[in-house]
Amino acid sequence: MQKILTVLFSAFLIVISTSACESTSPVTYISDFRGMSPGIPPSGWVDNAPTAAFIKQPQREYNRDEKIFIGIRLRQKVTFTKFTFVSRSQSTETVIQTNDLGPFESGIQFPGINDPWRVPNTPGIYDLRLYIGEKVIASVAFNVID
Repeated sequence: MQKILTVLFSAFLIVISTSACESTSPVTYISDFRGMSPGIPPSGWVDNAPTAAFIKQPQREYNRDEKIFIGIRLRQKVTFTKFTFVSRSQSTETVIQTNDLGPFESGIQFPGINDPWRVPNTPGIYDLRLYIGEKVIASVAFNVID
């Protein structure tokens, strides 16, 4: 019985800490997009979007030769420290080489839109993470296929 209560309490703490991170994150929504036409933002994607800074289910599938950028809605002006790709299967984190870290004003922004990032070459599910300092403040999942 005590083990069950310990597991339930641990799960409760994880839910609370994730909710706390989302409610304090400067990012109120994130989505990933194919970088087919650099510089051209998608339309209508955020109009009816839920409030979520952490998207855990893959939103899109990408071929290994495709590029990606993100759309975010910000509640305040921010400058990011880094963006990374995290492989869920290999538990590896790769820093995305970009100069597009901000500062970004509050509202809708598209990091990487003018110079989209090549997705990882190895198939699998990835999280694209956004950092301020050493803290992950938002992430979006996507799938790379053969």
